[in-house]
Formats: sequence, C-alpha cells, structure tokens
Amino acid sequence: MKKKILQRVFVLGVCAFFSVGVVTAQIGDFVEDFEGGTAGFVNAGRDAVEIFNSGGVGNSAFVRAAVDPDFQGVVIRAETDARSPVASNGAFAGDYIQSAVETLSFSLRHDSNNAETFGVRFAPATNFPGITFNFAEAVEPGEFQELVVDFSDPTAFQAFEGSDFDTIFRQIGNVQLLAPAGSFNVDIDNFAIATASSVPEPSSGLLLAMGCLGLSLRRRRFLNC
Repeated sequence: MKKKILQRVFVLGVCAFFSVGVVTAQIGDFVEDFEGGTAGFVNAGRDAVEIFNSGGVGNSAFVRAAVDPDFQGVVIRAETDARSPVASNGAFAGDYIQSAVETLSFSLRHDSNNAETFGVRFAPATNFPGITFNFAEAVEPGEFQELVVDFSDPTAFQAFEGSDFDTIFRQIGNVQLLAPAGSFNVDIDNFAIATASSVPEPSSGLLLAMGCLGLSLRRRRFLNC
C-alpha cells in the first residue's frame, strides 16, 4: 500500500514540475484610461509623464510627454524594464501569440505645427531584441486620433533586430511609443489591448495536466489488478 502511494505521488510530482515549466504570462483585454494617475507610464528618460485629469477623449484623463527636439525615437514608455515602473501592473506584458492578441490601440494628439507619423516598438523586459510597427497615416495636430496596431499581418512590422515575429511576441515586456524629432508634445489616452473573442485552445500546461491525470488513473488501475 505504501509503495502504491509513493508511486502515485512521484507521478503527480513530476507532472507538476513540468507543468510549471510551460506556464506563460497570459494577457487579457484591458484599457488604461489614466483615471487613476500615470499608471507607471514614463517618458523617454524614464521620468513620470504628465497627467491631466480632463481634456482627453470625452474630457477624460490623459498623459503627456515632450518629444526630444534632437532625437527621433521613444517618447512614451509602458514597460516592465527594471529601470522603469511596471506600467498598468504589467497588463501589456506577456505572450502575445498564446494570448491571441489581435490589436493594441490608443488615442493620440500632438501640438506640432505639422502632421506627424508615429510608431510603436515592442520588446522583452531586457529591451532587446525588439520589433517596430510604423503607422502609415500621419496624424494631424490638435485632435485625438485613434491609432491601431494590427497583429494579424506580421509583414506590417519592421526592424526585427536579429530575431523574428513569433520569438519576440512570445515575451513582450516593453511597449514604446515612437515619434519623430521635433519640439512638440504628445498626449495619449485609452491605451488598450484586445484579444481574440473566440474560446482559446487549451494551453500546453492544461493538456499536460490532463495527460498526467490520465496516466495516474491508468497506473492506479494497473496496480490494483
């Protein structure tokens, strides 16, 4: 009897060990509306962005950061990088492939004198390698415009930095808004992520756990014969 119990514990223990190894961070639908503050969003230098309690979409709260006049690159960061606060409690970080992330969107306004083109860079928490999405349409100044990153077409992304689409999007930790060099401010509101509405397939961990349960029951029948 004691031997049977030990054998069952061993089987379940091994299964639990390997199940933990395949668990990945899941992402769900989420909207950061900044009604509770900056939510850990920072500027290019990783200082807190400015927060405004009204004036955003529908007169809601929004955040602002100034573009570096001499540098074309990051203007606002939503990161889990060790050098930054964890933005939105990590709601935008995880495995975009397994979580079936469909879009990342946000409303953007700027006060440049000209229409400006923006982009988004995605990277793991170590910030490398990254992948960039550039919006085709320029944003006119003065009014909020919704910008959408669509993940259904991997060919729409550029600058894979030595990696590939699937590898990078299985470990996202940093999301960075990119802007051209200039002397103007960028406002964002309703920073949102949306996943597929269909029922997801069982995860690897769940399938492994089910297999282990079946193995345990089969072993129990065999030992009782």
